[in-house]
Amino acid sequence: MGLSGGSRFIFELSNRLVERGHEVTITHLGREEQYTWFKPVLAKVINVGGLSLAERAFRKYLSKYDFDFEKAMVRAVPDCDVNVATYCFTAYPTLYSRKGRMFYLVQNYEPWFFDDKWLSTKAEITYSLPMTKLCVSNWLTQKIGGLSIGNGINLKRFKRLKEKKAREKEWKIMAFLRGISWKQDDLVLEALSKLDAPCRLLVPRRASDEALVDMYNEADILVFGSKFEGFGYPPLEAMACGTPVVTTNCAGVSEYAVHAVNAYVALDDREHVAKAISTLLCNPSLYNRLVEGGLETARKFDFEKVVDRFESCIS
Repeated sequence: MGLSGGSRFIFELSNRLVERGHEVTITHLGREEQYTWFKPVLAKVINVGGLSLAERAFRKYLSKYDFDFEKAMVRAVPDCDVNVATYCFTAYPTLYSRKGRMFYLVQNYEPWFFDDKWLSTKAEITYSLPMTKLCVSNWLTQKIGGLSIGNGINLKRFKRLKEKKAREKEWKIMAFLRGISWKQDDLVLEALSKLDAPCRLLVPRRASDEALVDMYNEADILVFGSKFEGFGYPPLEAMACGTPVVTTNCAGVSEYAVHAVNAYVALDDREHVAKAISTLLCNPSLYNRLVEGGLETARKFDFEKVVDRFESCIS
């Protein structure tokens, strides 16, 4: 339940279902301090043996006791009408629990997460399990089948706080650096190193939503370099805050990013990303067009519509 777009989706969906009168329980494998970044959490939370990495290592390698999280999760799942797996390795406990009508919330093509062939295969097999798949983007629906419930953001939270225009001196460039290979941190950093004008890099580090919105509004531009995303929140959140976006043409972001309409969609190489940044910040008319196009796009992605589609699918 750490800071990520996938966890944000789960919390947003759970909160809004609670507000609509449903009883929602989140059964998870982490620790409470991992999800303090999202407030408030309205659902009931069941912590299944939340251990630190040090505790897990001690149990496995020193005490020779490897905690079976799948069995623990099966036992912890409460009686329910609807049972939703939210990750490839929670799909098996969801199925084994035999509780409620079973659904599988798919937020990315998770076999691509793993270099280990065994883990990748285990993740891929979950898409064949007898559960109704609910996908957050059209490309995922096309790849694995199931039903599309789409995605959205909290428009009351992510919004423009002030007018902005391209600077002539120091540019403020925002980027998410996660240390994950397919997020391509190196691509972003190498592209920024090729800029002629001075710039200041803004990088969120476990920021609260309030601080994140402030940073989006402070930045002149968001640079997003992923190879693939299930949907891709940051570019859409930036658009909602009136911040132009330079992004690679990755699956997920292409659900809403249209070149020269609401974003600058660059090729997946550092030279083209660097050129895209310079072109955008040196062209006021293009910059302003992307600001307005982004704001218009974001308004179409209200998360309430996602909840409507989710309720329709499970009813």
